[in-house]
Amino acid sequence: MATTFRKLLNLNNENQSLADSSLVVVDAQREYLDGNLPLTGIEKALDQISHILYRARSLGTNIIHVQHFSPKGAPLFNPDDKFVDIIDEVKPIGTEPIIKKNLPDSFAGTDLDEHIKASGKKDLVVVGFMTHACISATVRSALNYGYHTTVIANACATRDLPTLQNSDVIPAGTVHDATMAALSDLFARVITDEKALKD
Repeated sequence: MATTFRKLLNLNNENQSLADSSLVVVDAQREYLDGNLPLTGIEKALDQISHILYRARSLGTNIIHVQHFSPKGAPLFNPDDKFVDIIDEVKPIGTEPIIKKNLPDSFAGTDLDEHIKASGKKDLVVVGFMTHACISATVRSALNYGYHTTVIANACATRDLPTLQNSDVIPAGTVHDATMAALSDLFARVITDEKALKD
């Protein structure tokens, strides 16, 4: 029977609570909703993110938003284009910070680590887009920074990808599930639904 490194190494953060965590919302931007790179299942993921944000705000959770930017004139995430904006239903409120990045890893070249450390809430809850790219890169990097991370699978989404030979398509659901399986092997606790994370 298949098992994970986390189980073999007895790594466990199942007692992690939302109130004592930093919630990192990665790239919840219009490019993925009604822009040039729509994702499969993004509406359901946004519903999950909305719910977890509501809970987090009521609990006083440290909430950090991450926003991706490409160079001016780029076909995706152009800083002069409306599709770079964070989606209305999950926009920051009050003093919730926005970390601006230009690489898949939300820690690379940003002050995300400093924001987390300053809050004193060093367990992470990560949600957002895309599963196989910026979510995977950020969660893997978080382990290098010494953080314990929970990923909410239903609060993430991705898209179809071509095979290496470009002769077929790997469905978004398969890409998503394979990425979550890889992350849950060592890098993070992966839960299906935001309701599985205790207050």
